[in-house]
Amino acid sequence: ASQVHSLNHEVLERCLTLPLFDGRRLGRGPDLGKVCCCLPGFETVYRALGVAVLDPETAQLIAPLLEAASWKPLGLEELVSRLALRTLDFAQVEPVQAALLAHHDQLLERFSPNFLAHLGVWRNQAGQVVPANRLVNDAELLELLADPEATPAPQPLGARLQDYQTLKPEDYLRAWLSKRARLGEPLGHQPPPLDRLDGVTAVARRLPEGQLLLVSSSGHLVDHWLPTAAPATIALLDGCEFLHPDWPAELAAGARRMPAAEVLSRLPSLDDPELRARFYDWLLECRNEIFTNPDARRFLAEEKLFLSSGGRWLAAEELVLDPDFPELDIDWRPHSEIPAECLELLRRQLDVGSPDPEEVLTAHLLPAYRARLREGGEGPVLDYIIKLTTRVPARLVRSLVGQPDLRDDSGRVQPFSELVLPPAHCPPLPGIPCPARYQERREFLDKLGVGRVPARHHLEAAMSLTSLAECIALATSLAAWLREYDLEEVSAIVRDAAWLFDGQSKKRYPVELLCPRAEVEALAGTFPELYPHPDLSPVLDVRLQEWLGLRTAADLDFPDVVRHLLARVQSGQPVGLHLYRFFEDGLERNSIDADQLRRALADKAFIFCDDGHFRRPDKVFSIPVFRWFGERRGCWEAAGEFPRLCQTFSIPNRLESGSILAFLEEVAREGPEMLEQEPALPRMLRACFTELVSTGASVPRGWPVILTRDQRLVTSDHGSLVRSDTPTLEALFSEVGDLLVAEPGGPQDAVALDLFYAR
Repeated sequence: ASQVHSLNHEVLERCLTLPLFDGRRLGRGPDLGKVCCCLPGFETVYRALGVAVLDPETAQLIAPLLEAASWKPLGLEELVSRLALRTLDFAQVEPVQAALLAHHDQLLERFSPNFLAHLGVWRNQAGQVVPANRLVNDAELLELLADPEATPAPQPLGARLQDYQTLKPEDYLRAWLSKRARLGEPLGHQPPPLDRLDGVTAVARRLPEGQLLLVSSSGHLVDHWLPTAAPATIALLDGCEFLHPDWPAELAAGARRMPAAEVLSRLPSLDDPELRARFYDWLLECRNEIFTNPDARRFLAEEKLFLSSGGRWLAAEELVLDPDFPELDIDWRPHSEIPAECLELLRRQLDVGSPDPEEVLTAHLLPAYRARLREGGEGPVLDYIIKLTTRVPARLVRSLVGQPDLRDDSGRVQPFSELVLPPAHCPPLPGIPCPARYQERREFLDKLGVGRVPARHHLEAAMSLTSLAECIALATSLAAWLREYDLEEVSAIVRDAAWLFDGQSKKRYPVELLCPRAEVEALAGTFPELYPHPDLSPVLDVRLQEWLGLRTAADLDFPDVVRHLLARVQSGQPVGLHLYRFFEDGLERNSIDADQLRRALADKAFIFCDDGHFRRPDKVFSIPVFRWFGERRGCWEAAGEFPRLCQTFSIPNRLESGSILAFLEEVAREGPEMLEQEPALPRMLRACFTELVSTGASVPRGWPVILTRDQRLVTSDHGSLVRSDTPTLEALFSEVGDLLVAEPGGPQDAVALDLFYAR
C-alpha cells in the first residue's frame, strides 16, 4: 500500500488476489471462501448476512490499493441487491434494518419506493419476515381487525414505515372482508369485529365509496341497501327486512325510508290482538311520517282497520269519537282496546269522529229530537244539535228549529224578531230584549236569525242610562257593533244625546269632549271635564271615538291650548315646542287671529326660555343676550322655528339699541335694588355702554346708570362725577371734596367706555 504509486495495474491486481488475509484471498463480492472489504459502518450487517469482511484497520490500510485498482468496497447498493435476492432469517432483520436506517436518506434517493416495498426486511406480529407491501401502516384499522400478519412488529426501522409502499388500507380491508366476512349470516357467526354491531359500523366507516357492509334489522350481515324504518315499523312488519334501527344515520344516507303508505300496504291481517297493539303503537310513534303522507291518510281513513265496541270492523271515518254524542243505539263507537291517545290522533289529523252533520241530523238526531219533545224535554239531543250547527248551513238549522220564541234575560218570553243578541263579552243593555243566557250558543242563535244590531227604538231606550256602569256597557256594545256592522242609520241618535260621562261624572254630548289621545292631551292638557271618564278608556277605541265625533287635535281652538299653556306656566312645568307649534301653524293658516293671541298672552310669561324660566315675550330674544342683560332677559333659540309667533309678539332676533335703552331704563328705575340683586350688573352695564358706542345711541343724562368705583349708580350730569385714569390726581382731589370716579372697565372695553362717558 505504501508503494502503490510505483506499481502498475497488473501488479496491483495480482497483489490484491494473493492469500494475504488470514490465509484467504480478497474478493470483489461476497464470494465463498474469500474475504471482502466494505465501507465503514457496514461490517456488522455484512457479517450478519454471512459475508467475511476485513477488520476496519486492515481495510483502512489497503484502501490506497483498492482505490488504485478501482475496486469498490461493499456498501449500500451491494447490500440492497443482496436483500432483493434472499429472504432474511428472523435474527438478521434487526442488523439489516439498523444499516438501512443509518443510510435511510441515501436509500430513498437511490432506489424507487416500489423496489423497496418488495424487500423482505420487515417483521410482523405473527413472527414472520415479510416485505413492506404485505404490511398495513394504519394502527386504527389494525387494532380494529386484530390481524397479526398485516401488523408490523416493533423494529428499528418502524418509525420510517410510511416511507415505503405498504399495503393500502382500503385494498387490505377489501381483501380481508372477501376472505373473512360471511354475508347473509347472523352476526354471531362472524369473526371479530363483525360479530357485534359497533364492530360492523366501525368497519363500514373505513370502506371505500361504493362498497357496502350493513346489518339488517334481524341481525344479519349484508352488502346491499335495505329500507330504513322506525322501531315500531320494524316490529309491525316482522317478516320484512330493514336496516338495523341502531345503524348510524351518517352511514345510512343512501338507504330508502319505507313510506307510511307502503307500510300500510304490507300490513298483515289484524286479527291478532298483539299485532293490533303494535299497530296502535306504530300510529303513535310514527305519526309525523304517517299523517304527512296523503296516501297513508287516505288508507287509514277508508280501510276497515279499527274494531267497534260491538266487534265490527270500521274505517276511521266511520267512527264516532265525540263523547258528547248522545246514545242512539248504533254501533259506531271505538273498541276500548284502542288507546285514547290514538283516537285523539285520528280525530285531530283525519278530522274524523263525527258522522256527516247533515246525514246524522236528518237520519238520526232529528227523529230522536222530535221523540224527546213529545216526551216533554229535548235532553242532550238538542245540545248536540246546537254543537253540530258549527258545521251545518244556516238553512238546515232554520228548517230544523224554525223561529221559536225564546226567553230573554228577564225571564220573559219574547217574539223571535224582538230579540237582540249582544256582542260577545258585552253585558246586556237596559231596554233591549236580550237572550244573553244563550251566549255559549251564539252561532246557533245567529243561524236561527236572531238580530245582532238593535233597532232605533231599542237604542233610544238604551240612551236613557243613569249610571257610569250603563254608559260603559253601551260604549262597549257600540265599539263591538262598529267592528262588524254599519251603524250610520242610528248614528244621529247616539251623537245628539248627552249620555257620555266626562271625567267629572257628568253626562255630556260626545262632540263636547276630546279624544283621550296623547297628541290631544299634549296640546289641551288633561282637564277631566274635557275628556270621557277614565273608566271608558278601555272601550273607546279610535274607531268609536271618530264615529261619536269626539274632537281631535285638529279640532282644538287656541283658547283650549292657551288654558293648558298657562296652567303649565303657573305650575312651573316645562313646556314643549309642540304648544308653540300649534300657535305658529294657526297663524300660518289664519285659523288664529294674531290680535286675539296677543291680547291673551302678551302680558303673560309664557315663553319657556333656554335657561328653564318663563318670561314675557318682551323679555325674550332669539339670540343669547346674557352678556348684556344677565337673567333680566332670556334666550329662546328655538324662536327661529316660529317666525309668525315671534312677529306677533315682537321677539327680536338681534341686539338693537332700543332693547339696551329699555334695559337701562329698568336699571335707572330700580337703582340700588337691582345692583344688590345682580352681582354681575357692572359687567352688564359695561357691555351695554360698549354696544351703544358702536350704534351711536346715547343714554338720557338724567338716568342714574353710571357706575362709580365705589359701586354707586349716578346720573351722567352729577356734579361730582369724573372720568380718571390717574390714581394720584384722584387722591389729591378727594382731599378737598367728594369725588365720584366712573368705573373705568378693563383693558378690552376701556376705550369704548371712555368714548361713552365722553358723550
